[in-house]
Amino acid sequence: MEGIVSLKETFFQKMIGDMKEKKEYNEKRNHNTRKLPKKPYRNNTVDIGVKSSMNRKDYLQLEHNHDNQEHNFMSNQEYKIALCALHTFVFEADFVHNTFYPVNDTWKQEFGRIPSNYEEAFERACAHCREKDAEKFRATFAPSELQRAWNRGERKCSMECQLKLKGSTNDYTWFYCAVILFGDERGHLKGVVGCGRDRNQRKEREAAVTYQASHDELTDTLNWRAGVRVLDQYMKVNNGRQAAFLLLDIDDFKLLNDNYGHRLGDRILKRIANILKEVTTKEACITRYSGDEFVVFLEMDNTEQVRQLLNQMIENVRQQLRVETRNGELQVTTSIGVSLYPKHGKTTERLRACAEHALRYSKLHGKNNYALYDRMMETHEKKTSIIREKDLIKWEEEDDIVYMSNPVTHELYYINRIGRELFGLSNEDYKGRKCYEVLQGLPEPCDFCKKCQLEERGGCIKWEHFNKKINRRFLVKDRLIKRDGRMIHLEVAIDITNKEK
Repeated sequence: MEGIVSLKETFFQKMIGDMKEKKEYNEKRNHNTRKLPKKPYRNNTVDIGVKSSMNRKDYLQLEHNHDNQEHNFMSNQEYKIALCALHTFVFEADFVHNTFYPVNDTWKQEFGRIPSNYEEAFERACAHCREKDAEKFRATFAPSELQRAWNRGERKCSMECQLKLKGSTNDYTWFYCAVILFGDERGHLKGVVGCGRDRNQRKEREAAVTYQASHDELTDTLNWRAGVRVLDQYMKVNNGRQAAFLLLDIDDFKLLNDNYGHRLGDRILKRIANILKEVTTKEACITRYSGDEFVVFLEMDNTEQVRQLLNQMIENVRQQLRVETRNGELQVTTSIGVSLYPKHGKTTERLRACAEHALRYSKLHGKNNYALYDRMMETHEKKTSIIREKDLIKWEEEDDIVYMSNPVTHELYYINRIGRELFGLSNEDYKGRKCYEVLQGLPEPCDFCKKCQLEERGGCIKWEHFNKKINRRFLVKDRLIKRDGRMIHLEVAIDITNKEK
């Protein structure tokens, strides 16, 4: 057993720590010390014959040796207590003498009776092992496998597995199990020193970190990066089933945030996420794509099934999201763009691009609805008028008011010179502000913006409007154009006040 003890000291060097250093220090101090009978000292009585052969220095040295023995004994007890507190079982096994010796009491507490040899201990540990880990456990720690590892020149075998311990709960606990192999003078495998260390808390921390890294904190849905991994994996192993890619956007969400604060916006986002979870199955992948956009990816049998789900989503949002504000009840709605796998694309990026075209189409056609992707949507965007720099120069000299705004958020991008003078604006202070606030002094979009639908393929809509802010009537020509890759309203307001008179 001397080889086992010496190997154990090497194997547990980190765990023993200061205790081992103290032992080595004490052994060095006691080297060549005269060994005297302990009986006279322990009984505090000394025979005359012994006393005559000892001087004061010998007595002091004997007392010092006894203190060291007590200190070493206490260090061993502290080490044993520390092993139990760490929920770590430690054992020695000698294959030659067919013996098994647990170093601490944890083995008996967790696995029951102490086995007589390594084979019995191995079978008992396998019985506690989780089913999916049992095969790997046998392939790592079986006596025959340890012999093969020794023949290959390996001196350590380890793995992480889940063991069901004998404690009060019937749950599995993650353990890190390892053994060190040692041999005799002839180079044959003689035995092992092993341990099992509780890794459950570490695994729980790792799982918590992984969850936080893959989920959106506010809505508890997958973030886009994690969602892309899920979708890519699905398409990689897909067995030919159809699926739908839904891109959902909250209508006028920026307006809600600006007017009523981000706290209300957060409440709406949480409620939207909960509604999506309610109307879809557990197999659906729900992802927060951006600020107010969500992606839902789910399998389907046919297009009609998707349409029913879309109608249910829009209706549930309309019914459940009526928010009380200082200006009264506010109705929240959503628009959804849909692309189909594999019909419209076989990659996540292509499905996302098609769904964005469909979402933009639904936004420009009244909001609070959905649109299924069609190639004509891209054609429509390509044929839409594109603004050029020379047009801006021309508009600066126009006598009519020319301005551009975002069709969704109503933010102003541009007002020409005559418009800035009429409304008392500087060259830059209007940018990013709402057109209905700057041009009409209204707290919300006008009735026309709420109800109108722009014609396709760059068509123009004409409508008359009386501006109460400056007491003038205008004929407004409104059409859709493309600038810097995005769709915007181009409106020309012709003053017809004097013509009416």
